[in-house]
Amino acid sequence: MVDQPQKIHFVFPQLVPFYGMERAAYYVLSALRDQGVLVSATVLSGGVPSEFEPFDVDLLDGGERLTRLIEIIPKLRSSLSRRAPDVVVGSGLWASVPLGVALIGLGPRFVHWEHSLLEPRLQLDPRLRLLANCLKLVPKSPELVVAVSNAVLEAARLMYSRVGEFEVIPNVVIEPNRRSTGEELRTLPPETGVRLLTTGAFRQYKNYRTAVTAMLFLPQRFTLTMVGDGPQREMLEALVAKYGLGDRVSFRGRVPNVRDFLLDADLLVHPSLAETFGFSLVEAAHYRVPVVNLPAPAMSELVPVLVPGATAAGFSPEQLAYAINIVASNPPSSEDFDTARDRRSVKFSPDTVGRQWCNVLDRFAAVI
Repeated sequence: MVDQPQKIHFVFPQLVPFYGMERAAYYVLSALRDQGVLVSATVLSGGVPSEFEPFDVDLLDGGERLTRLIEIIPKLRSSLSRRAPDVVVGSGLWASVPLGVALIGLGPRFVHWEHSLLEPRLQLDPRLRLLANCLKLVPKSPELVVAVSNAVLEAARLMYSRVGEFEVIPNVVIEPNRRSTGEELRTLPPETGVRLLTTGAFRQYKNYRTAVTAMLFLPQRFTLTMVGDGPQREMLEALVAKYGLGDRVSFRGRVPNVRDFLLDADLLVHPSLAETFGFSLVEAAHYRVPVVNLPAPAMSELVPVLVPGATAAGFSPEQLAYAINIVASNPPSSEDFDTARDRRSVKFSPDTVGRQWCNVLDRFAAVI
């Protein structure tokens, strides 16, 4: 570390609800604090979870409209001027776009922490595409983009020609002691039913249509429970009715915690076309549930080395069903899950991730 503790200020678009990336943000701030870095934060809109009480946080109450990105700039600039940090980290496009304007004439180094940018998501999400184009045009460009996966890094390289440096630093993932789950590795005898599960919002890029259609290519003993909700629910329910799958596919809606569903599942099906990190895959692995995914960005960085399971050979429902059948017939062993967990405990630990962030920050300090 450098001689004097650095003051690192994070800017978050929101921290509520306290889900995947919001939880990851808390773990990153905690890891940096444990490494001796002085950390604080600004939240553009929404509330602040109780978990963030140990940190000094400004809440700007910017509302939910897209126009808040312009309206919030004076408040954000005032907050940054008062704090005078050494480095400001914009979390995602929603934070970095107004930050690139608010930092004009101010001294802090600008880091963009990216965890949403992938080409398939840019194609499917017009608001994300608009924000990405805006960041390319803001007066103050990030000096560094930190991506949560190699897939996000490659998308960022293509998008931001004015950025000088790029780094991959994964999210911190905290898993409870495996013994606390009370769950032993399950076996799947061929003659018994196989309980498939999907978890996540029913959005276009999540591609649950392929998971439903794959059921047509699987034996009757395979059933699918779909946990989540979203704009594509009616379409998916209509698809189930069209194919006569009502007795094999069930919808359970949005739930606060998927733990009980994972404990009751034999295999997680993850047909997403654009996963930037893969929290749900890691969660399945923690509960010793194998995963089958499509050959889409980021997930190949997890499966099977860090998350036991298999990747389908292609994107069709038939290829997904084939991979599901293979894993169901020959599931990962207990040793596979133990080895993967040991690898995750190193790669995603607060100490490992905190040191990676500090190495980047130290390099910044060396050239000031």
